[in-house]
Amino acid sequence: MIRIGVIRGGVSNEYDVSLASGANILRVITEKLSDKYTPVDVFLSKDGEFHVRGRVVSAAQLPEYIDVAWNALHGAYGEDGGLARALAIFKIPFVGTPAEDAARAHHKLLAKEMVKSIGIKTAPHVDFTVSNNPEELVRFVHSKLSPPWVLKPISGGSSLGVTIARTMPELMEAIKENEGREMMVEEFITGREATVATIRGFRGEDVYSFLPIEIRVPDGKFFDYEHKYDGTALEISPARFALHEQKELEESAKKIHHHLGLRHIARSDFIVSPRGVYFLEVNSSPGMTPMSLVPKSLDPVGATLHEVIDHAVSLAIMGK
Repeated sequence: MIRIGVIRGGVSNEYDVSLASGANILRVITEKLSDKYTPVDVFLSKDGEFHVRGRVVSAAQLPEYIDVAWNALHGAYGEDGGLARALAIFKIPFVGTPAEDAARAHHKLLAKEMVKSIGIKTAPHVDFTVSNNPEELVRFVHSKLSPPWVLKPISGGSSLGVTIARTMPELMEAIKENEGREMMVEEFITGREATVATIRGFRGEDVYSFLPIEIRVPDGKFFDYEHKYDGTALEISPARFALHEQKELEESAKKIHHHLGLRHIARSDFIVSPRGVYFLEVNSSPGMTPMSLVPKSLDPVGATLHEVIDHAVSLAIMGK
């Protein structure tokens, strides 16, 4: 039996989401794939120690316990290429994107520039490191972009640290809260929010696109960390976009998956506005909790989570 080590937890502020993602994957393997795989819970503590079966182990010892890994970490170390680099060093095949490509996808500015280079719309932006002179930064942003503005960390996931500022005082407050961090401010694009999950080699396609999901937040805010996991957002699956919008979303997601060198499963986020479809960000290690958007993408196309897990693990074992 092939031992699948589901690595969850981690050192980032997305620790709790990672625990839930990993738990769901472990559950599905146990319930649906136990004839092929033995699930192994690999816990990574907040201080960076791997735990297997109650024992602290080093990364070098992981091959004693697992044959293939599923990277269920989110945020730092999981999505920025850190874990992928360690697994590659110790020759453990894994589900997830290779280190260098993961690092580029996780860096919002680099990812945005790469996506823009293949003709996909992105919001006008400025970027900077927050200094001890926020007044100057506010004036700089205001001189380049019209309000409202979206302030976001250049590295990070689950919309953590993302703020919408509609006035200069609101922008000042948001900048002050991020002193010393690399940040990006984008023009706020009005429209309908959408997300598209993609997977390599599924159903005979190089990159297969699931149907777009439309996301509506009831209080008129954006799809932030709280709304992603508290069940209050309305997620319409499949989305009811015009056919040309749906096709553009799907084709854009496929192009992003391919151009950024993403492997196995990914998810791209967009805004569908009267001005066109705009890219927001890409996630190379998307959430796999029961509340997450990738699992919710499967039923409309007749796919199951255990089918997708089996497919991704098979690719990892083959080195694809």
